[in-house]
This record gives sequence, C-alpha cells and structure tokens, in this order.
Amino acid sequence: MTKENIINMKKTNPEMSYSKIAENLKISKSYVGKVLKKNKDWDITELFISDIHIPYHNQQSIETMYRYTEKLKPNIIFLGGDIIDFHTISFWNKNPTAFSVVEEIKQTKLFLKELRHRYPTQKIYYLEGNHEMRLKCYISTRAYELFGLEQLELPQLLDFQEYNIKYIPSIDYIQNNGMPFKIGNLYHLHGHEIRMSFRAVSLARNAYLNLLDNCILSHFHRSDEWMQKTINNKIQFCYVMGCLCNLEAEYMPINNWNHGFGIIRYNRYGNFLVENKKIINNLVI
Repeated sequence: MTKENIINMKKTNPEMSYSKIAENLKISKSYVGKVLKKNKDWDITELFISDIHIPYHNQQSIETMYRYTEKLKPNIIFLGGDIIDFHTISFWNKNPTAFSVVEEIKQTKLFLKELRHRYPTQKIYYLEGNHEMRLKCYISTRAYELFGLEQLELPQLLDFQEYNIKYIPSIDYIQNNGMPFKIGNLYHLHGHEIRMSFRAVSLARNAYLNLLDNCILSHFHRSDEWMQKTINNKIQFCYVMGCLCNLEAEYMPINNWNHGFGIIRYNRYGNFLVENKKIINNLVI
C-alpha cells in the first residue's frame, strides 16, 4: 500500500519533492526515490490554458480546445493567469459600457464550474496573472483600509474552495520560494514577472534570456518557442502559449495574437514534452 500511496501522491501533487512525500508518509526519502524511479506508471499529462480574459473570452476557441482534449484525460489542469479580466478596476482608460466586476466574477465562476464538471478528479492550479493583480492593486490604492480582508481576495470571490482549485499568487510564490512554480523540470510563469516587450521578434528567446532555464508562460497572446543548447550540451526550452480571449481587443484591434493552449507530458524523471497547440479557423494545429 505504501508504494501505491507514493505513486498516487506524486501523480496528484507533481510539484511535491521526494523529501515532502517522505515527510507526509513518514518514510525515508531514499525509499521514495527508489519506488518512483522503478515505477513506470506515473507519467503525468497537463493541460495548460491561459489568457481567457473572461468575459472577453472566445467561446468558440474554448469549445475547440475542449473537443480536442476530450480524450486526453490529463492529470493536471493549469490555468496560467489572466483568466478574469477586471477591466473596470484597471488603471487604464475604461469603457463605460464594459462589464461590471460583479458580472466578470459571475461569468468566471461559471467557467470554473464547467471546468470542474469536465475534469471532476483532476488537480486544478490557478496561477495569478497581471489581470488578477488588478484586484489587489485597486484595493491597496482605492480602499487600502480593506487590504488583506480575506472576503475580498480572489480565492474567496471565485469560490476556489468549492471547486477544489489551488491558487498560486505568482509574485508572492517567487518571493517566498526564490523561484517560480515548477512541475517536473518545467518552470511555470504567467509572463508579467519578467520585463519584456510585446514587440519582441522572438518572445520565447527573450523570456529564456531572462530565465536561463526550462519555462512555460503566456501573457503575450502569441505562440512561440525557443530551444537553447548550453555550454555543457544541456538542451533547454522556453514555450509561450497562445490565448483564448477575443483577438480584436478594443485597446489593440490590430495585433499578432493567436488562440492556443498547451499539452505537456512528464516522465518519472521530470522530463517533459510540450505540444504548443494553435487554434486557427477553429482547427487545432
């Protein structure tokens, strides 16, 4: 039974280290390593989706993504940030006819409910993006007396506990752990954590030069990837995912964006294979 417990714990918590598994199960770290290295049946599949910007999402592309991944049976659903837009509480110019915060929250909760319905037992992570940070910034500048009130924080407003979603406040996570969130050997970011230009010819190359390690991010609404061989012949990758929002945004109606999502497979050593999927004319390529 202990072997099954080790394998199941790693499957459901792929970011968990051997030491943490050993601590939780009250066994030795060496035994955990021995079990996982011998076992060939804990390969993990992750579905990475990001930049939906609800309620300015593209429902047709979301449905295309769902249809394509219907038989995938992922272990992990990773929401890579900017799932909700929070248009009216940004510091940018606002459209007076835009959706209210109440409506944005309502529609985002409907999306999360549907996501949990489609993936009833999978681990769901929600990474904070710069649009999620708008809520925190608004409260700290407009109503700082209410800052820190749990009822006004995103996990409570979006009912993460009800949908069993693990929230990762990206900046806080990096400050507390000294590195971004990681699954296997692949760091996960939204993209706003590093200073980069949207006009970069190769977004993935620029991101890699900032991070110098394997990474996956979104934020820029455009699919891209970069491979780098280091001086000691180690191959590293950086992937930028597409978005699932409307491509003709009011603030930038002409752009170079594309719809997309990611499928990542991990082996027992944490090595990964990323499929950087694009959605063109409602077809996944």
